[in-house]
Amino acid sequence: PPPAVPTPNIALTDPNFKTPTSWKGNLAFDTTLPWFGLVATVEANYIKAKEALYYVDLNLKPNGTNPDGRIRYSGSTGLYSNFSNSVLELTNTDKGESEAYTFRIARPMKNDWAFSVGYTHTHATEVQPLTSSVASSNYTSRATFNPNDNVARNSAYVIPDKYVASLTRAFHFFQTEGATTRLTAVFRAQTGHAFSYVFFGDANNDGQSGNDAFYVPAGPTDPKVVW
Repeated sequence: PPPAVPTPNIALTDPNFKTPTSWKGNLAFDTTLPWFGLVATVEANYIKAKEALYYVDLNLKPNGTNPDGRIRYSGSTGLYSNFSNSVLELTNTDKGESEAYTFRIARPMKNDWAFSVGYTHTHATEVQPLTSSVASSNYTSRATFNPNDNVARNSAYVIPDKYVASLTRAFHFFQTEGATTRLTAVFRAQTGHAFSYVFFGDANNDGQSGNDAFYVPAGPTDPKVVW
């Protein structure tokens, strides 16, 4: 018999696709304090997606709703009979933003010593983290509720709280102007990256396993769960 016709994965680009752009704003204030020559800095940064990247599987065929409200799909039976695999379209979304606030105290170099202490708090959201180099893994390598949802959630890259301190000592090994040697020690502490709990297996029957966000019951009488 003739060989079976292979079923391809399709990756395409929205004909109205636009180059990724974002709105950015920054506001900072520096002031010299009346003690020890210290300089205080307060800074706020804001970024809002204008044309961010976002993948959609055009071949997903809805086939009902799970008890927790997520869409259930028809597995390998897609909307297009010629393709049993995914048809991924790269398009744009205006969802996603980040806010970062920094407070820093520093003493500029004096008597060959300088130091600084700073704290940054960040909140960021995104539709898809796009951690890979190809369409299929970019689309599947993330926790989802409904995989085609254009909804911003906690960013995979955000560091909510970060503390940085540095201490610098200047040395004059060479008696030449501009030949100062500086040695700096840096301390950094931060909270961990965001993570998600997912179901083992394919909870929504979209053909992908291990990427469906876990449903947390509201309590022992939650009607959506059979105990």
